[in-house]
Amino acid sequence: MSAQPDETIVCLPGERLCRTEDNIVLGIGTYEQNGYIYASKSGIVNIEESGENCQVVSVHKPGFHLTIPATGDVVTARVLVTTPKFVKCAIFCVRNVLLESSYRGLLRKEDVRETEKDRVDIYKSFKPGDVILARLDQSFLLTTAENELGVVIAYASDARKTRVPMVPVGWSEMQCPHTTIKEPRKVAKVLPESSINASRSNSRGATATPAQTDRESKQLIMVQISQTEEDIKISIELNRLVTRKPDVVLLPQYLKFNNPPIFFERHLAQEIDEMASFCRIFKNEARIVLVKKEKGFWPEMFQKLDKEALLQKRLEIADLIVERNKQRDEKAVERYENKRRAEIEKEIKRETAMRDRVKQFQENSVREALVVDVRKEANAAPSKLDPPSSVAASRLATPLMRPPMSSVRGGGRITVSFTSQHKRETPKRESQATMEKAYAAAGGPNANVQSPMESLDE
Repeated sequence: MSAQPDETIVCLPGERLCRTEDNIVLGIGTYEQNGYIYASKSGIVNIEESGENCQVVSVHKPGFHLTIPATGDVVTARVLVTTPKFVKCAIFCVRNVLLESSYRGLLRKEDVRETEKDRVDIYKSFKPGDVILARLDQSFLLTTAENELGVVIAYASDARKTRVPMVPVGWSEMQCPHTTIKEPRKVAKVLPESSINASRSNSRGATATPAQTDRESKQLIMVQISQTEEDIKISIELNRLVTRKPDVVLLPQYLKFNNPPIFFERHLAQEIDEMASFCRIFKNEARIVLVKKEKGFWPEMFQKLDKEALLQKRLEIADLIVERNKQRDEKAVERYENKRRAEIEKEIKRETAMRDRVKQFQENSVREALVVDVRKEANAAPSKLDPPSSVAASRLATPLMRPPMSSVRGGGRITVSFTSQHKRETPKRESQATMEKAYAAAGGPNANVQSPMESLDE
């Protein structure tokens, strides 16, 4: 089969293109049936030479160019199968080009993370159905060792039918906004492809300009900055759930807001009042207010530093933060010791006061006991020289009158007599009365005659 270079062949799905031969290979958009090659979609027939005396027949849409991922390209893939040692993926996008047919890729366990490779757990990093960003290493072997690579779209295991994607709450965890269930993932720090390539080139020795860094940061997170003569207001958009307290550092010429995967860091051109400045966390944004030490508009709010100066500044700030934390811990320990000392002194004073009260109470008790004893002795032994009073004399002259004792009952007999004859009547049952009447009617003795037992009772 041959075609002129300028000739364009348009086909429809199911249209027969050519006969199957040994030197013709099926390409994209074609299939073989009954010894012929047919088009599986509408488009333009493309015939390319491949190897010696071999042609590839394919069908593509107008303006379509076949894209094959090359080593070093950032690809978008969907996880198909996970095993303890590797992950099978389907590559459906290379760079920013969406592929018509996917390629198969393999992600090994040792290529998941850059550090702690022996602790990597495939099942805690990826799950079937996740959409990941990876870099093509070699021969369709993928790697996600960089921070910018990993899971970008994932669904909770029990919420796949609702198709609500989870949001990242850390570098190794994602959360469902409906059920608030957290699942482990190797989360990607999503950046534009240019930023990923720039970071890769920086790791190889290239240096990014401050303008590029600012541009990449603005593309990563939405930040609004405004200033007045008194303060600077910074609003950071939070497009994910905030489940823990963010790390906010405010220094005279430094600002950092870290809530993974959101990271915002700036070196200020002039000094601020760190004690008056503050940060407020709301549902969808974080507001930072930086109070200026000297009022006025700043022509440049942030410093533009190169990579070496930025690294040096970070080291200095890290040392300063460590020193401040040390001083803060010392002050906290001192406050705790002072508080403990005050509590001990208060307890000592309370016990001393209680001991003094007990001692005073004992002394008062002894004094009162002595006074009572003296009064008793004085009342028990009056002076013999003093004559008794008239009341006492009248009491002594009054004779004691005892009541007469009752007479004692003597021995004798007790006689009991009954005025009437005692007779005990035993009630009869109805059945006995009926039997007696029937017996008397039959000619038996009279029922009214007393029985021997009744006469005996009398």
